[in-house]
Amino acid sequence: MYLFNLILKAITFGTLLIGACALYIAIRNNSRQLAAQIFLAYSSRVREIRSAAADDFNRPEAILEATYLIFEFHSLRRRGYAPKPIWQIWEADMTDLLNRPSFLHLWPTIRHRFENHPHFLAWVAERHGARASKNANRNH
Repeated sequence: MYLFNLILKAITFGTLLIGACALYIAIRNNSRQLAAQIFLAYSSRVREIRSAAADDFNRPEAILEATYLIFEFHSLRRRGYAPKPIWQIWEADMTDLLNRPSFLHLWPTIRHRFENHPHFLAWVAERHGARASKNANRNH
């Protein structure tokens, strides 16, 4: 009887362990699928912004649209929906865009639209500082 109870406990523990592993794998796969969907959705939007920027990024509407796209993507990243490897694909491009003369000229007039999002404002300021320090390092 003791051996039977021991075997039953081992089987129960094994079942729980397998269930926990299956749950972990399911959650991990779901997170990866969500990240892939975000990547695909934002890839098409980034492509549209890039083509608009190549044609005429001096239009305030194009700059504002790009800024909202960056804001949305930043918000997804901040909440953990855009994993670091996906974020890194576009971070340098976003920094370059945020440091274009046309954006820097328009930023003081559109900045107020993001006052309810201090993390985004701080990140944009950091991107401006990152570009300035990068240029200073190049000159030395």
